[in-house]
Amino acid sequence: MRYAMIGLWFIVLLAVGANADEAISEEENPAAEPQVVESPVSAEEEADAEIRKIEEDVSGAGEVKEFIPTKPLSADKGIALPSDI
Repeated sequence: MRYAMIGLWFIVLLAVGANADEAISEEENPAAEPQVVESPVSAEEEADAEIRKIEEDVSGAGEVKEFIPTKPLSADKGIALPSDI
């Protein structure tokens, strides 16, 4: 019975919380500022610039340096193994 009451309270709290969120969002929507819509030309130019940047990063146009560790890696260290292996 105790678990049923805890579950019931949990459901009631979720319902109250959801109802409160809906009330706030309904109040905010009419007061929200109108969205600024970019012209299709500027939006397309911006998208093209982003695509060019991504292509440059992926193509390897930049110089990639080889990783040379300053300390030996754990895989490079010798370990003592038992002789019966």
